[in-house]
Amino acid sequence: MSPDDHKSDPQHPNSPPTTTVSSRYQTVIPSEIRGKFLVREGSRIAWIDKGSSIEIVPLPDKPWKAFRGAGKGGTDYLEALRAYRQKEREEEAKDDGNPK
Repeated sequence: MSPDDHKSDPQHPNSPPTTTVSSRYQTVIPSEIRGKFLVREGSRIAWIDKGSSIEIVPLPDKPWKAFRGAGKGGTDYLEALRAYRQKEREEEAKDDGNPK
């Protein structure tokens, strides 16, 4: 792959950068994309099949940090789940005509 593989088309300055896939099925991530999404050597990337296209998503270095503090805020999720399941059972009982 040449360093110019990821350059934008000079004839179409608003076109997205493009790269070429090598014989080993490798490609270069353009420097402006690497910088914007903090992709470094060793970064993990998810390849998502969208049917007629591919979405490439950089994964966070420490994904568990995205959940930090998610359980705070006073919501009792276990109690909310119990209430939801109870309501579900009551609706099923109405449909069956039998109390559960």
